[in-house]
Amino acid sequence: MKKCIPVLLMLTILICGYSKQAQESTSEPVSDTFFAMDTTMDFRIYGDKSLLQDAQNVITDLEKKVSVTDSDSEIYKINENGSGILSGEADTLMKNALEMCRRTNGALDISIYPIVKAWGFTTGSYQVPDEETIQTLLTKVDYTQIQYDEASGNERYFEQDGHTYWHIMDPATGHPAKGGLLSVTVAGDKGGICDALSTSLFVMGLDKAYDLWAKSDDFEAVFVATDGTVYITDGLKDIFSLAQGYEDTSVKILTR
Repeated sequence: MKKCIPVLLMLTILICGYSKQAQESTSEPVSDTFFAMDTTMDFRIYGDKSLLQDAQNVITDLEKKVSVTDSDSEIYKINENGSGILSGEADTLMKNALEMCRRTNGALDISIYPIVKAWGFTTGSYQVPDEETIQTLLTKVDYTQIQYDEASGNERYFEQDGHTYWHIMDPATGHPAKGGLLSVTVAGDKGGICDALSTSLFVMGLDKAYDLWAKSDDFEAVFVATDGTVYITDGLKDIFSLAQGYEDTSVKILTR
């Protein structure tokens, strides 16, 4: 049975509209205050006043994606449906948040929303919930039950006549890629390159993807095969670890 874990993304955002040139153009800061993400935000910027509006736009756009109360937000829809797709900054935020959950061994748990809501912090109707309510809601708090996939054929798919068809297409066949992989995650310095590589390697399949990696020096990768085996490239061996609950998964290291 699929378990739905409501998600609350706790954000710390630093938006800097500062540059040396701007600082030199004026010694007086431009300030503004606005309310977003249930928080009063104060900004002080040296330079072009329009940067204040740019900062507000960035925060407003992100809030529209990750709000747990806005029915149009991506996070809200995932909480309601049990699954979904995150885009752009929301996707990056989710990935980073889950990584911090793992690094802190659950001291940060982004699935804590049911508890926060019970205390009234999401509505302003503050109350101390009874212990029975808290213990019941705690059964819904477990970040390890959140499944996050990158470059996966299962991000967008449909089933027809007993077959599953996903959105990553093989340009050589015009059909969904069948390279024997479930997902590919690429690590590197350039996000755009990594994004393109994750799709390309998925289409190639493990053998050809390995060949490309072996003659490259600008990325590392994690491959999940259809049999559940995880393959990691040599550059990730010292920092890669399996999430809690997946300790028995077979992991193989690819070397040049």
